[in-house]
Amino acid sequence: MSNNSNHPFSFDILQNKKPILSEYDNHIVRMLSDMQGQFIDQLAYDSILAEEDRVIYEVYEVKRPEESGELLHGLSIVHPGKVGVFNDL
Repeated sequence: MSNNSNHPFSFDILQNKKPILSEYDNHIVRMLSDMQGQFIDQLAYDSILAEEDRVIYEVYEVKRPEESGELLHGLSIVHPGKVGVFNDL
């Protein structure tokens, strides 16, 4: 649902099982498998991935014209969980 006009716009945040925007142009889903090499504890990463390729985060993106004065809009959802154990270095 493109909302690329030169006048103010709005959208609602709908609350079903999870929050989503009433209008968005792109829904990006990042799975654990997409995050290879991003965690210090590679053994923990491999172990969790062997169990299930979980959703890590989602972004509902609202595109705007790429011109001065416009800001990107969207809704990011970070799903709960952790990979490995945090130790003070």
